[in-house]
Amino acid sequence: MNRNIIYISDFFVEHVLGGGELNDHELIQMLQQKKKNVEKIQSHLVDLEYLKRQKNTFFLISNFCNLKQSSKEWLIDNGNYLIMSMIISIWYLEILRPIRTLKRRYLI
Repeated sequence: MNRNIIYISDFFVEHVLGGGELNDHELIQMLQQKKKNVEKIQSHLVDLEYLKRQKNTFFLISNFCNLKQSSKEWLIDNGNYLIMSMIISIWYLEILRPIRTLKRRYLI
């Protein structure tokens, strides 16, 4: 199984210290702990040549406002990818729900 992941986002924590970037940072660290090779690239740097060189790689796509339309179309037609927005929201709900319950029961 290919352990290489390309993580596409508009910005990362080294560019902007925002909520989305912090979430991306945590997920990237978790993937690396599971022995995944994660390459980060800003969405505006992704072009067709880059995608074609990485054709057999799995793409995790976070924020992609700056992703070129041609790159989006290539990914739709040829890419192995997952868009993270909804997945992360659901994942956090599943983690935070038990924590909120504990806070109410034990006042932590």
